Amino acid sequence: MWYVLQVTSGQEEKMQNLCEVYIDPCILDGCFCPKYEASKKIKGKRKIVLQKLFPGYLFLDTECIEDVHEYLREIPEFKKLLKSGNDFLPITEEEQNFIMEHGNGEHIFEMSTGYMKGDQVLITQGAFAGYEGKLSYVDRHNRYGIMKVEMFGRVTEMKFGLEVISKTEG
Repeated sequence: MWYVLQVTSGQEEKMQNLCEVYIDPCILDGCFCPKYEASKKIKGKRKIVLQKLFPGYLFLDTECIEDVHEYLREIPEFKKLLKSGNDFLPITEEEQNFIMEHGNGEHIFEMSTGYMKGDQVLITQGAFAGYEGKLSYVDRHNRYGIMKVEMFGRVTEMKFGLEVISKTEG
């Protein structure tokens, strides 16, 4: 099962490394921070860089969350595991499948490419190939889109790399 660890935004990699060092690998099957490919202009040229998909969160793959929690409590940077009441809350199977389907084997969402017709988007390549519909926001100049997804038991906005090839009025 995948559980969500809330961390200080910007400290995801540091906390991931601490988890991998301090937590017994027999009880922690994986610790990761999903990322997406983004197009950034660096020194006048476009480059693909990795950005955090859900800033401030790490995902822990474990069947022994109580034991993992005991190890986490020993790490000073530990903030909290998402809970419902007194129980640690794993993400749903649908949420886990969303990350597995759209992210590659390393939990990286590849840059998407598509077309716009009016306010509708048709994505033809990348992590969301085949998606057709409306996004919350599209920034053609900075090459990203924002969509609403069900994650962490609520609807949240997720930014992802999107290059719009052309736009026509619908």
